Amino acid sequence: MSRDLLTNLLSVGLDSALAQKALDAGLTLTKLREAGTKELKASFFDNEVKLIKAAVKRKEIDDAVILQLVQKCDWSCCICWKVDDRVPVILHHIVPHSKTADDSYDNLVVLCLNHHGMAHSKWEISRHPTTPELIKSRKSEFEEAVAGFKKGTRPVPGREGDGKDPASHSDVKALTLIAGFLSRPAVSRSFVAEGNMQDFLRAMQDVIRTLNTGIMKTREGDEIDRTKAGRQFTNPTWRERLGLLSKNFDSIAERVQLAVRNNELQLDPVSGFYSFNNCMLPDEIDAARHSAIRLLNSVLFEAGIDPVRGPGG
Repeated sequence: MSRDLLTNLLSVGLDSALAQKALDAGLTLTKLREAGTKELKASFFDNEVKLIKAAVKRKEIDDAVILQLVQKCDWSCCICWKVDDRVPVILHHIVPHSKTADDSYDNLVVLCLNHHGMAHSKWEISRHPTTPELIKSRKSEFEEAVAGFKKGTRPVPGREGDGKDPASHSDVKALTLIAGFLSRPAVSRSFVAEGNMQDFLRAMQDVIRTLNTGIMKTREGDEIDRTKAGRQFTNPTWRERLGLLSKNFDSIAERVQLAVRNNELQLDPVSGFYSFNNCMLPDEIDAARHSAIRLLNSVLFEAGIDPVRGPGG
């Protein structure tokens, strides 16, 4: 469903879950305003009908403001500080709208329903846990954390101490582990100097597995380490390049297997020993690996990580 329609419903104060429920029923903001109580009760519970009837009377907040808010906080509550906990959220006026009628970005924040209710509660005995000053501070800190997360330079906000879970790793940490794993002879040694072609092919599959799953294993199949897969990277440019890198290594493995089938490379399937019938094949494979490593190193350079050596490099 279009995010534009969703933000349009958020603009009048509906929470994201109720807004999505309306869109799933084919009801846009215009249709909700035109609908009668009986029609609404066909799709919503009584308490939801009351919320909708109150919301559609409100003036809409500018969609550009809402889009900026939800993008900067990744549709997550700034008090909860968890971008991977997809609970319903709602827009909250830090200084009540009734006092200032201020619908600006600076006066709005995304909260979960629990913290939204807490922000609107009166705390006469104990200190209020969600004062406007605290909410503003948390909003700024959370949006900064989300920006770092999306760039790949920091872990998932809210899971900073969960380093053992690969999914919580920052892109930079994942790249560091991947680069360490790819610093191996099957990547850096000239193809003509390979001692065993079966070992080389297994190493290529190990590299492809690491890029696709984040799982690093020894030649014997023992797990060394684990991180998030390339497709889980939050930096979109790095994610795209790692996807291409996996395809590059896959093409290298397929080219060697094709060479065996076409007798360009004579291979003993038991011992792994080989000889070349196509004298140009080693240069072709080395060139393909050089290209793949240049692609990887372009990402490592941007992440501030030492480069991986290519064949003969």
